Amino acid sequence: MIDNFQSNLLLLLSFLFLVSCNSSKGIEDPLKVKVNEATYLLGEEKLVLPLDYESGVDSYIRGYVDFDRYFFYNKSNKSIYTYLLRDSLFELEYITQVPLSLDSHLQRVAEVYYHNTDSIFVFDDRNLYGDRPDLFLINVNGEILNSYKLSNVTNGDVMKLDRLYTITGPTVYYHKGKIYMATSLSDQTTKENLKPLLIYDLVTGEKTLRGEFPLLPTTPIFGQFTYSFQFVFVPDREELYFSWAYESDLYRYSLVKDTWEKFRFSADEFSRPDEMTKRDNLRSYTESNSWFYGVFYDYKTKRLHRQLLSSLTEFSPTMSSSNLVQGLVLTPDEQRMVVYSIDIETGNYDVVHGFSHFRTILFHPRLGPLMQTQLNESYNLDVEDYLILAPIVIQ
Repeated sequence: MIDNFQSNLLLLLSFLFLVSCNSSKGIEDPLKVKVNEATYLLGEEKLVLPLDYESGVDSYIRGYVDFDRYFFYNKSNKSIYTYLLRDSLFELEYITQVPLSLDSHLQRVAEVYYHNTDSIFVFDDRNLYGDRPDLFLINVNGEILNSYKLSNVTNGDVMKLDRLYTITGPTVYYHKGKIYMATSLSDQTTKENLKPLLIYDLVTGEKTLRGEFPLLPTTPIFGQFTYSFQFVFVPDREELYFSWAYESDLYRYSLVKDTWEKFRFSADEFSRPDEMTKRDNLRSYTESNSWFYGVFYDYKTKRLHRQLLSSLTEFSPTMSSSNLVQGLVLTPDEQRMVVYSIDIETGNYDVVHGFSHFRTILFHPRLGPLMQTQLNESYNLDVEDYLILAPIVIQ
């Protein structure tokens, strides 16, 4: 009986071992995806956005409030411009003077998240050091409705990620009573706070940190890209997606499940750069390697767009006219860009060469990515007074 028991036990252990091996192998296997070479065209629908004499086209704080409203922050007059889309024209609806003052402690605009006309969140990153509020809630009339304290770097907290490193989208999102903020590290950040996502409950004031950095080096081993990343909110899935410049895989955080997981991604055009050494020149190091540069969500197609900036050795650093978009002159950076349009459900993706989102005025919920065109002469509109926008169609 003992011999039978031992034999059965050995069989059971062998079975469990095989199952375990097969399970591990399934987890470790790269995601099998379908890759489609795609191209892009300029859509037929054109939209016109008028500018006043104090407005420019270089505002990096901008976005859509809903299907019909677009905003940008005008740093020259410290105001938020809200436009209403009617047919093919964006009509200026509101100019909101941000109430900057010493008394309110709101002195600088580092980020704007525009939820609606009664809930506009303005972040002042100068107040990250100390106990003064750093997040302010204002309305379209420029009145401060509330203020909050999200982080105090002098106490070992994380910093808000600098907007200059995330030119492709917001660093702060609001959803169902909570603020989700992309964070960066400082010399004063304590070990337990080394997380990329800060969640702040506006009602209770509770703060939690979530996620993990793919690598947590003690020195900037990837130069300027070591600690910065891009992230984007996918509202219909209630998920945040994170993209590091030196990491092939994406990461996602589920707001509903409170889970952090790796989203497998691999592209033939990318390999992780070697770590930077003291002998490397920063400029030549960054230009001779490829880096993931941005991540967007396309509401129209419900796909992620992820940018890759290829190394200079792969493309000629000269300017040329696009043979796909009328009147568009491609800069060296745009020639080096590769965009991946990713199906979140399957991981399958389209790859588009020679196209960037540097000229994109974010992603319109109905029309997809809108690109700033060079068609003003065709419409007899002054480039200083109007933006001519057109949707980009990936096919």
